[in-house]
Amino acid sequence: MIQRKKYTFLTSIVLIIISMQHNTSYTCAHNLIKIASILEKYRYPQKYTQAFNTKTPAPLLSNSAETIAEAIKLFHNTQGFRPTLYTLLMNLNDSGVHGYLFELEKAIALTKNNKTVCAFNKIIQQPSPPLKRQFDIMTNHPCWHECKNISWNKYNLETTKGCSTLFESQFLEQKQLVETYNEQHNTHVTFEVSSKQPIPSMWKQWFSHHNIAYSEGL
Repeated sequence: MIQRKKYTFLTSIVLIIISMQHNTSYTCAHNLIKIASILEKYRYPQKYTQAFNTKTPAPLLSNSAETIAEAIKLFHNTQGFRPTLYTLLMNLNDSGVHGYLFELEKAIALTKNNKTVCAFNKIIQQPSPPLKRQFDIMTNHPCWHECKNISWNKYNLETTKGCSTLFESQFLEQKQLVETYNEQHNTHVTFEVSSKQPIPSMWKQWFSHHNIAYSEGL
């Protein structure tokens, strides 16, 4: 018990020093300490605390601290959550982190809607034809979610190359994997593309044409 208190105290001091060295706001430092404390409470290895990027922008951490803390409380024993959290903490200063944050936000919202989150970022594959894709969230609904926090208007479906084509392939392959899984296991898993940003009509029509469910927001 003494050793645990010492670790908390030292962690707090280090994070405060970091905030001073990088002109980080007191609120941001407080949130760093809050997340570090809850990581320790649930006995996460120290590498999770050490993953904090010292250049983390204060607004991002200030806005996401509550989400991260709540997610740790809810999902600390959920399959795939710890690697997802570690990746998020390692990349707090990267633009791609908004996608991981939305995964946590969506998972929390699903839980509040009486769904049980069973896994994060689980890879599903089939041998023939060979397919392998990752699903961001799996629930006991059962539904497998692909989470996107993007500006859809940047990806025009009328183009024949680039990210639009990659997204189309991704969604169609994920749908195929779900259908194959249902056939093999006599289950009724559904697939949904969950978007934090509004989905333009062009993409909604594409989803409807391919019988892919979608949702906007939380």
